[in-house]
Parts: sequence; C-alpha cells; structure tokens
Amino acid sequence: MAALRHLVALVIFSLAALLPLGMAATTYPIGSFCSEPGMNYGDLNSSEAITRRRSINFVLSDLVAKARTGGGFATSKAGRGYDAFYGLAQCRGDVSAGDCDACLAQAAKQMVSYCNYTSDSRIWYEYCFMRYYNYNFIGEVDTREDASVTMTNWQNMDNPKAFQKAAGKAMGKATSQAVAVGSGGLGRAKEQYTPFVSVYALAQCTRDLAPSACAQCLSEIVSKFDKTCNSAQGCQIDYSSCWARYEIYPFYFPLEAGGRATIDMSKYTKLVIVVVSLAALLPLGMATTMYPIGSLCSDPGINYGDLNSSEAITRRRSINFVVSDLVTKACTRGGFATSKARKDYDALYGLAHTASYTTTTTYNFIGEVDTTEYVSVAMRQWPEMDNLKVFQKTMGKAMGKATAQAFSVGSNGLGRAKEKYTPFARYEIYPFYFPLEAGGHTTIDMTKRSYSCCLVLVAVSLAALLPMGMATTDPIIGSFCWNPSYNEISSSEAVTRRRNINFIVSDLAAKARTGGGFATSKAGRGNDAFYGLAQCRGDVSAGDCDACLAQAAKQMVTNCNYTLDSRIWYEYCFMRYVDFNFFGEMDTRTDASVILRRWPDMDNPMAFHKAVGKAMGKAMAHAVTVGNSGLGRAKEQYTSFVNVYALAQCTRDLAPPTCAQCLSTTVSKFAEACGSGQGCQIDYSSCWVRYEIYPFYFPLEADRWATTDLTKYTKQEEAELK
Repeated sequence: MAALRHLVALVIFSLAALLPLGMAATTYPIGSFCSEPGMNYGDLNSSEAITRRRSINFVLSDLVAKARTGGGFATSKAGRGYDAFYGLAQCRGDVSAGDCDACLAQAAKQMVSYCNYTSDSRIWYEYCFMRYYNYNFIGEVDTREDASVTMTNWQNMDNPKAFQKAAGKAMGKATSQAVAVGSGGLGRAKEQYTPFVSVYALAQCTRDLAPSACAQCLSEIVSKFDKTCNSAQGCQIDYSSCWARYEIYPFYFPLEAGGRATIDMSKYTKLVIVVVSLAALLPLGMATTMYPIGSLCSDPGINYGDLNSSEAITRRRSINFVVSDLVTKACTRGGFATSKARKDYDALYGLAHTASYTTTTTYNFIGEVDTTEYVSVAMRQWPEMDNLKVFQKTMGKAMGKATAQAFSVGSNGLGRAKEKYTPFARYEIYPFYFPLEAGGHTTIDMTKRSYSCCLVLVAVSLAALLPMGMATTDPIIGSFCWNPSYNEISSSEAVTRRRNINFIVSDLAAKARTGGGFATSKAGRGNDAFYGLAQCRGDVSAGDCDACLAQAAKQMVTNCNYTLDSRIWYEYCFMRYVDFNFFGEMDTRTDASVILRRWPDMDNPMAFHKAVGKAMGKAMAHAVTVGNSGLGRAKEQYTSFVNVYALAQCTRDLAPPTCAQCLSTTVSKFAEACGSGQGCQIDYSSCWVRYEIYPFYFPLEADRWATTDLTKYTKQEEAELK
C-alpha cells in the first residue's frame, strides 16, 4: 500500500472569513507527507521495526515536551548511526502557548496514525508543523514541492494588477521582518489595497535556519505566487522549512483591533460570523422590529396535499419548537441563541441573533461560515455623494475600524465606528447604531453571549542558490590548481616552495584581519618568489571574513599540494597565490573561474532578463565608483511579489577602469551561462558577480542592525540534539 500522501488543499473563502479556528486549527491537519516504506504487519515484531518504533516514539514525545518550554520550537534525536532519527517541531510564532501545546500534542499522535512509522514523515496544521527523518536535516533548507501544502482561494480580486502589487508589498515587508536577526523567523505585515480592503501577510521560517537560509527559503515560496495565486483573495504555501500566506482579513495574532485579546482559542470552540452591511440604512423604532428586510425559503415546502401527512406534522412541530425555543433563549442570553429538534436525518437546527437574522435548516450549520450570495441582503441608499473618491476613502476607514472591533475577542462579533467625511457629514451619514450619538439612554448589553468571532489562515513562495551560514565558511564553491606540485620536483626546491607558500597563506589571513578584509603578500626572491592575494566579500562581517580566510589558507595546501598557481573560492572570500606578480592585472581566465546557476527558470525570461540587467547595472556602477572599495549592491523589482538582488565586486588591487572592464566581461557571460535561472553567480579571479531573487547580501533587507557574523548560527551538533 502506498504510504505517500501529499495534500494540496484548495479552499474557498470570503472577505469576512476562511476557516473556523480554535479547536479546528489544532485538531485537523491541512497536509501530510509520508515516505516509502512504512511498516507492514509482517514487520511489526522484527528487531528493526521495534527499534524504529522506539526511536520515533521518543522523538515525537520529546519534541512536544521540549517545545512546551522552548517557546514553541524544538529539535530532537534518537538512535545512532543508520538507525538515528531526527525531529523538528515548530508552532506559528504568533499563537498562544496553549494553542501551540495542543497542536503539537495532536500532531505527535497523528504522525504515527497517518504514516505508520515511515522513515520520513511530516504533518502541517494551521498552528504548527512537525516532522522526523532518518537523516540529519537540521539547519538545511527544504523546499521539496512534493512535500508541501498549497491552499488557494478561487475567488479572484477585480483588479489583478493592483491587487498583486499590494499583496507583493505586504509579503515583502513580512519576509523582510522574518529574516531579521532577533525576529525568531516570523514576519507580519499589512498593506492597503483599496479604501475598503487591506492585504495581510505572514512569513515564517523554522528557527534552525540562519537568516540568509531563511531568506532563500521564503524567496522560493514567493516566486511561486504569481503563477499559483494569481489574484486570489488569499493564498498559502507551506514548505518544510518555511511558510507564507496572505489574506484580505487579519488572520494572524494579535487580531488588529484588540491588544487585550487572548489568542488561546481552546476557549472558543464555537465560531459565529456576523456580517454587518456597510451601507445599512434602516429606519429605526418599531419598523426595525416589525418588517423584514430579506428572507429565503428553500424547496420543498409543505403543499396543501401534505398538510396532514405524518412527515408534515413532524416537520411543523419541530420548526415551531425551534423558533419558539430561539426566541426564549435569545431573550435571556444577550440576543443570541441556537436550537435543535429531533435527531439524525430528521434533525432541524436553528440560530437567532437580534443584530442580524433568524434561520432554521435541516443541516447543522452552527459554527460554520456562510457567505452564500443568493442567501444575503444588500441595500443601497440613494442619492450618491458628490465626491466619490473621498467618500469611498472615508467609508473604508470607518468600516476598517468597525470590522477590526468585530474581530476582537470579547466584542461578541460586533464592531461600530465613525469617521469624518466633511465638517457636516459622517458615514452612515446619520447615527444608526446604539447608543445613539447624543443620548446615553439606550444600551445594548452583549456581554452575556459566550461566542466570539474570529478568522484565520493561508500563505506564499520564492527561490535561492546556496545555503549560507556555516556553509559559507566551510564548503568550497570552486578551486584551481596548476601543476607541477612539489612532489614532482627536487627536494631542496620543494622545501623552499613550501616555506614560501606557507608564509604567504598565513600572512594573507593575518593581514586581512587588520586590513578590512583585503591583503596582498610576497615571499621569496627572483625565480623562487610567490605572490598572494586574499579578499572577502565586502558586505560580510569581520568575524565571518576571518573565519573564511583561515579556512581558505588550510584548504589551499590540501587541495592543490603546493602547485605554482592555486586559487580557491568560498561564498564569503577568495584567496590565491602564483609565482609571478599579478597585482593590478585583470584575470578573467575561464578555466580558472566558478559558475553557479540556480534552477528552475523564471516564467517570463524577457521581463526577468530586463530586471536582472537593471539590478546588475546599478551594482556595477556602484562597484566602479571611487570610495566603494570595488563593491556594489542593488535591488530591482521584477513582479509584484519578486525582486532581483544583485552584487558585483572587484579585488581591491584593480583601478576603477580595470574593475569596470572585468565586471563587463563577467556580465557578458550571463545570457549563455545563466539563461533565465532564478539565481546565477560567476566568479573570476579579479571580480565576481551574482544575482538572486532573495536578499543574499548584507545587511539583510529588513534589519539595518543585523550582524553578519553567521558563526552564531552554525548547524547544531548531534550532541545538542541528544
């Protein structure tokens, strides 16, 4: 039996709401992934199966316990060698401790039930995520599309271009916050779309990722938005390392209106949505209680031939009981009541609310959102106002305040607000709700109702090239060694060469530490002389630069074995030596270079090339400017959701014209080497260029104070996970 389960949920939701939360957000998963194979019944008593079950059960229970005291995040490990299992659990950063604990406890139970102890299992809820794997994935970016969740609202906005622009701005702000040091990987933002509608965005990474790796993951998500979400009212994409979502209502906590609101939704197991007409213009007094403003009757009713049938009699009795019961309960429960008559298929359910409607149906709708348009009431007041644009802006502000109050816990789903339009008029342009503006004699005591109104969920996607953090100072991205090595020459010559090369690489690391990340060095005389150069990427911290060059000095000898010409490239630094004086000369040898391209390609190559060209042009212009130490960085918008980030740098021994020549040679290779790849990097020995669709250079976009010393964000050792 196939154990792979990948859920892509398509959810239809309205401006007012999406999914009932509370217990639903912690009880029902929105997606799961199970790798092959699971354990079939024949395996249950084998020693391997027993060991696996023991390890997985320990990891799951350990994650729940650790997350309870770890601020909603935990990692765990059980077993050794090939039998080891690693786990990670994380809650959405804005939910309460109570909801987080309940969600993870449920996830731990469902993981085994869904996946039957497979080697790789993952489960997503609205409020939390949990996974385990028999491989150490901690600190790595995982954006597997077959192990992800996508949720899209199929109701599209009327003006796609303007909406995508607003959604892109909101998501840009949220992702920028998420990658900022100290944010815990969480970002939330709001952007106005129209006077009536705002876009709310949330982005989050798992807390084992370094800020740059978080940026890479989120960029991968957001890059999918144009194609996946289009102009949908809401969209959510969840990977295993990050997730992103936008909506046209405030779905993250704290809800917009109430700083006093608790977010522990375990207290609110029922959810009631009250829709208030913005243009409500009913005369008050007796008319409002005697005359309906709308009604709906479904088929079939009871015709005259059915009046005396047993079914008709039973139906009449049930309906009469429900409506009378609703009136009785509502009068003693703050104007709100629910009721039920009969059981099973003959059951009838009712709801009454003094502020909106009374309804009965044979389906249990209690706690569900109903925004069916043909079962609704719309009323418009004539004539129109003179200044439409200003009036709509005023209406938007007033309704924004009212809806924000309605979302607030303790408001009983009711919001009221007023906004000045002109010195003489407000909207509704007369006070239609209670208490009337001038008189405090009327009161509406809604405090007795024990239900609340809330809304929640969905997300987003982008892309990147290489994970950073510890990876930037450890793995080499390229090296070049030119023979002969010292073991092919006489011993006295070999001793002299080794002495000179060892001096140069250690001297370069020491000088660069005090020279702002750049150094040159020379050792030996005449034909035995060697020349060396070291330079860090101009945007990294002194700590990362020092660590990178120290590593490069060690690896140069190991990789090239004292060859005459050796070069080594890392993400954060470059080092080389050769047996002639190359200082101040441009070197763009293609056989001594590094090219890295990121897949997949962007959807619109022509537009993407144009954005890349603009960004790279700005970066190059900065790099050749006197006083910039050969470094240039730039950003250019590609779509509403995606930006292009570019970096260009020359070694600091080059004059500005030579730097410009080197960078131009490098960029001329982009069309052939990079195509329309989401990211690309070309490194020569005298200059290097790179572009990405996420902010990969420092300072990271959201946080001007962020440290670039990523030695603080190294991959966790196994000892820490035990």
